[in-house]
Parts: sequence; C-alpha cells; structure tokens
Amino acid sequence: EAGSFWAQVGSVMTWRLILSAFVLFFAIGAFVWVETILSLHLQNDLGFKEKYIGVVFAVINVTYSVVGPFVGALADKFGYKPIMVAGLMLIGITFIMMGPVSDIIIRREGGLRGQRIFEVSLLGLFGAFQTLCMIPTLPAMKESVPEKLSENQVNTVVMVFNQFQQSGLMFTAPLSGALCPAIGWAKTMGIYGAVCLGIGMASSFFFYVYGPLPKDDEEMSRRHGITAPLLDRREVERGMG
Repeated sequence: EAGSFWAQVGSVMTWRLILSAFVLFFAIGAFVWVETILSLHLQNDLGFKEKYIGVVFAVINVTYSVVGPFVGALADKFGYKPIMVAGLMLIGITFIMMGPVSDIIIRREGGLRGQRIFEVSLLGLFGAFQTLCMIPTLPAMKESVPEKLSENQVNTVVMVFNQFQQSGLMFTAPLSGALCPAIGWAKTMGIYGAVCLGIGMASSFFFYVYGPLPKDDEEMSRRHGITAPLLDRREVERGMG
C-alpha cells in the first residue's frame, strides 16, 4: 500500500542518510562525467591514437579494483563517513588538477608529453579515490538510522542507495556531454571538481559538528556496517547500458 510504503521510507530517512546519499550521487556522477568526455579529450586534445584509448580507460578500472580490498579496513578504522567524504573531496581535487591545472600549468611547463603523463596518472588516482568514496557509502547509509533495522527497513535503505546511484548515472552524462563541446575539457572538469570538493567539505562539516550518533546507538549502528565491495564496475557499466 502507498501509505505503508511512504511510512517505511520515512522511517529511515534521517538527515545523515540523505547526506550520504547525495555523496553517493556525486561520486557515481563523477565516474560518468569523466568517462563521457574522456575519449574525445584523449584524441583531440592529447593526441592519443584510437588503439590506446582502451588502455587509458583500463587504468581507472585497475586502480579501482586494486584499492577496493583495502578500503574496508580503512573504513573499519576511521569510520565509513570520513572515508566516504574524503574520497569525494579527493575526486574533486583530482578533477581540478586534470582540468584547469593541467591545461594552464602542466602543458606550458611540460609540453604535450608531460600533460599526457600527468593526466593518465591522475586518472589512476581517480579510480582509487572513487573506491574510497563508493565502497563505504551503503554501510554509512545503514548506520545513519540510529535503531535496529528490520528487514524491510534494510531493503528500503538499499532501495534509496540504488535510486541515488541510478540518478547519478543518468543525469551527469548529458551535462558533461553538452558542456565539454561548449566550454572545453578544462572548464568542464573544473566545474564538477569544484562541486565535488564543495559537497565534500560541506558534508564533512555537518558530519563532524552534528553527525555523531548518540552513544547508546553507536554499537547498534555498527552491525549495519558491511564493507564488502558494493559497486562492481561491471554493474555500473550495465546500469549505463
């Protein structure tokens, strides 16, 4: 029934969960944002031959996969939300470095070859930072509800996670695809990088100042913190298909 459905949604929609969901939205959006425009940038701006484009994309996939197993241990030690928010801010910094900094400083100082090395290296870091942000997100959302979750509530949290994930996949590709031809790679990357950095800083402030769960609820929330890899890149690609 519609009433019971919305009551179930309302029972888990704390501000902590909503903020974690928006971090997820911008993190998954970053993946789509860059990969929508990367191929043309590599060919038109950096002079890569078409046969090497796949190799550059593989750099992101490899670092995403390699770093993933270590993220759970980091999240267990420092907390899911700090790792998640740090990942988003690092993504923002990486985009700014790949865009305006690379275009204005690196190309002038290191030439085209230096810019190629710089940006491909940053793409590798982007894969790692995206793992930092993506893997802890669902546990962070589950622990944002300061009570023992029923099976239906757990399913509701997972539903919210999936909705924000799919929204990030859906909305960012048309934006980056439209912006890049109009204003160029550097500004397009700089805009999204600034957004991610701003959202990350704001989230960090709210989680730090207002976010700690009451002491009585901390132990209860930990049982929801499963840090197994949650977002396989193949699932993302299927979602985009």
